[in-house]
Amino acid sequence: MYDWSKTIEEMRRAALQRYQRPAELLQIRKRMGSARGHFFRTVIEHLACETKVDLRPFYEDARRRNRARHQEVIQLIDKLEAKVAEQALAERTGLASLREEYLRDFPRPYELPPGRVELKFNIPMYFTGTAVPAECMTVFGGGFGEPNFVAQASAEMRATPGQPGMQFFPRIYTDNQDCETSTIALAFYDVFFRMAPIERTFLANSVRIDLFGVGIASAQWGDLGWGFDESSDNTAFVDISVEIYQLVRGAPQHVRILDKNLFRLDSETVQSIRILLSLEDSPTNLVVRGRDYGGGEIGCYVLLRTSARVKGAEDGRVRLDFSAPNYGLTLTGISLIGEYLPPPPL
Repeated sequence: MYDWSKTIEEMRRAALQRYQRPAELLQIRKRMGSARGHFFRTVIEHLACETKVDLRPFYEDARRRNRARHQEVIQLIDKLEAKVAEQALAERTGLASLREEYLRDFPRPYELPPGRVELKFNIPMYFTGTAVPAECMTVFGGGFGEPNFVAQASAEMRATPGQPGMQFFPRIYTDNQDCETSTIALAFYDVFFRMAPIERTFLANSVRIDLFGVGIASAQWGDLGWGFDESSDNTAFVDISVEIYQLVRGAPQHVRILDKNLFRLDSETVQSIRILLSLEDSPTNLVVRGRDYGGGEIGCYVLLRTSARVKGAEDGRVRLDFSAPNYGLTLTGISLIGEYLPPPPL
């Protein structure tokens, strides 16, 4: 059996590079925000000294009014989310019934026409979840004392090595409050499946991801300010990518066969999320070598990513929630569908 540990480590490093901002750039952004805040406080202190007027109470009063208004918005959104949660639970039951009915009416092997073959990855060899909460970069007015800012991110999961299927429960919540700008929050999972070498070379022309689940999403934009383009950025995403690795004459090769967006939030809203890929095939064009063409072990790397950011300045809020026990995403396997190729000429 091939040792995939080095390959998995390289895949994780590549995934982090794709979705995380380098620490050096974050530090530069923080220093810029700190310099801005320092300038603001210096101006305030100079004005207070020259005019003999303590401006701090004016600033604190503005913060108190902002907090009161913010609390009203939170209460409203909580009520709307409670209604959406009921809808999400009903959709979860409906999704499970739809999938079960489909698999009952079209059980394998009759699901595929004659000559069509399925290679399925369903027992994970490696899996992990990574959560990166948002960070406050600049504070409203430069700030006096610690800003009010809430950032939460979790990437819980349920899986058993050697057993098929797994469940993901990502959750992201960012509430800017006194923070003018914050970074993007991430919760993502990477899963690696292994398959023994196949005897004959296989041509896959579609990939099926047996993934389904429900969640909820909400977004309240912060102060957009003058000249802010409301269409410039999306607020939240759910994406999945699939890569196939194979040993060819002892050396690993890989190709990405799928990059798919599953959910996008680009407006102020409170809504349920419904994801069902189990009944959908995505086109691909992939040759999986059999032993007859020097093929060895096969690996399948799946990256499921959720991300969310607050649009606008202070008082913005975003939530992307697939947390247990009411929500979640279930992955039972990845299938390559195609046909075996004729053996090489003697």
